[in-house]
Amino acid sequence: MKFCCFSACLAYLFNGRLQEAENVFQSSLCFCDKHGVGQFTSFYETFLAPTLIAKGHMKQGAEILGKTRKTLLRNQRRHVFAISEYILGEVYSQIATGPRPSFSIMVKNIGFLARNISFAAKKAEEHFNKAIELLKEIGAKGFLGPVYLSLGLLCKNRKKNEKARQYILEAINIFRDCGAGGYLKQANEVLESLR
Repeated sequence: MKFCCFSACLAYLFNGRLQEAENVFQSSLCFCDKHGVGQFTSFYETFLAPTLIAKGHMKQGAEILGKTRKTLLRNQRRHVFAISEYILGEVYSQIATGPRPSFSIMVKNIGFLARNISFAAKKAEEHFNKAIELLKEIGAKGFLGPVYLSLGLLCKNRKKNEKARQYILEAINIFRDCGAGGYLKQANEVLESLR
């Protein structure tokens, strides 16, 4: 039951159906609180945070993720902490290279953006590298591919094509080993665009 709920949350998040993702994550958190299953709270908060950030609630999402990451470290949930590093890398990568948010979102988040925009690419790279380091330590090879792909895309957007090529090739090898056909196709397309 929990896995199906979580899968639905991620599907909504990755398909840009942010309100639906937030609703299911919030509902899951209420369930955890009501039924005393707090061990899942930080897990759901890890994914609620980028949902809120994507909806334009950057400060709120960043605060939730910061608090959750402290809990993950305290409880030695290294796997989820590594995923949170990847999520932070994605957030900063979007700030550095993604489309600029609308004027109203920029105004609402002026403090957050002012503190982070000039260092966003550097922070993204640091978080991606930390995620890679942690995922290697815990042997979570299947999660490494998307991180390498994101790091490669960041480098490509910053015109660091040789580094991008190295990261994309690493991602391709992992996707091939894991049988991740959709990711493999995407990574091959990115590699081809670097030629």
